[in-house]
Amino acid sequence: MRCKFILIGIAAMMVMVAGAGYVSAAVTVEGLTQLTTDSAKDGNPVWSPTGDEIVFWRNADIYKVSSDGSHETQLTSNTNNEGRYKWSPDNTKIIYDKDNTNGWFDVWIMNADGSLQTDLTNNPQSLYCVWSPDGTKIAYVHGSDCDQPLDLTIMNPDGSNKQILATGQPSHGTLIAWSPDASKIAFSSGVAGSRGIRVVNADGTNLIVIASGDIMTQTQSWQTQVWSPDGLRIVYHSDEAGNYDIYTTNVNGTGKTQLTTDTSDDRHAYFSPDPTFR
Repeated sequence: MRCKFILIGIAAMMVMVAGAGYVSAAVTVEGLTQLTTDSAKDGNPVWSPTGDEIVFWRNADIYKVSSDGSHETQLTSNTNNEGRYKWSPDNTKIIYDKDNTNGWFDVWIMNADGSLQTDLTNNPQSLYCVWSPDGTKIAYVHGSDCDQPLDLTIMNPDGSNKQILATGQPSHGTLIAWSPDASKIAFSSGVAGSRGIRVVNADGTNLIVIASGDIMTQTQSWQTQVWSPDGLRIVYHSDEAGNYDIYTTNVNGTGKTQLTTDTSDDRHAYFSPDPTFR
């Protein structure tokens, strides 16, 4: 397989998974283009839905650059940290977690040009925000602190109509992913060694634990990533067999399939949006 990528950083890894097995392929990187040249460390790039811009992180702030390396723009300026940014499906807005003071986060939103930066939650700790695929809702978690039980919550993009879907969930590093039709949310949380993956309907009903391990957070709401394109399976990694391997499971927790068996740790898998690799 020959693929062409534009990369920020020094290394890249692509994983393609299928519902009944795994697909491995050598990836040839051609036409490598350096997009940023600042002496600071640039990382965590996220493509825009239109594919012509990339947001990234530098010195605790959010920046944007065109896919050809031109028009670099600083979007935020804050003495504390900002991150976990996500484009809206319509390409017009960006949500992100903002450290207001000394590690206390709220969910913020801004226009794609950095204007109209607005605190949507104003109630720390509120963080790990993710757009729904249709752009009508934002999911996040809220709790008294990151090491305390957290509530999975959804709200409108203007911060109104907040609804708690799952209360008192395990703390630490919650990762969230909407189903392709926005009817369900998968999330994983918990301390190392006891992390679990849960699925709940978007109206808060039918909360179930489907597996031990971790999903990846959804970075691009217009692609399924964690959910298979048909919405029937979820990809995750788990160390239940002694080291980390890649698995898929039905959304009700049945039909678990182990995709990798290497003795090294395998993690951080996404579904390909190409139906060839379902």
